Amino acid sequence: MKTIKLSNGEIRHGYTIDDLSKEARNKALAKHIQFIIETMNEDSIYYEAAKEMERQQTPWFLGETLFFDEREAILDEIRANYYLFDEDGELLPVSYYIKDNKVTKTVFGKREIECEIQ
Repeated sequence: MKTIKLSNGEIRHGYTIDDLSKEARNKALAKHIQFIIETMNEDSIYYEAAKEMERQQTPWFLGETLFFDEREAILDEIRANYYLFDEDGELLPVSYYIKDNKVTKTVFGKREIECEIQ
């Protein structure tokens, strides 16, 4: 569990994908897969799987195929992006500003309240 200290004094808690319960992890994974599908283009590493589902005339199986066949790769993608979730597996609105490969500012929410994550 990570503690998110907002500059306005509020304290929130965030969980990495590995900190979540199995149910919450699966929910977070399914939502991320839906995001991948909705934003997919020809440059996506999962585009070939999408083409195969189209060829088989079963595009509705793409999410399930990614969930089971690409699970570890997608979990690694979530880890690499430092996504944080609430305890139910909902993505928290944390944004990282990066310059020269270093995080220069971290913000929380639509109002972009500066925060520190520990």
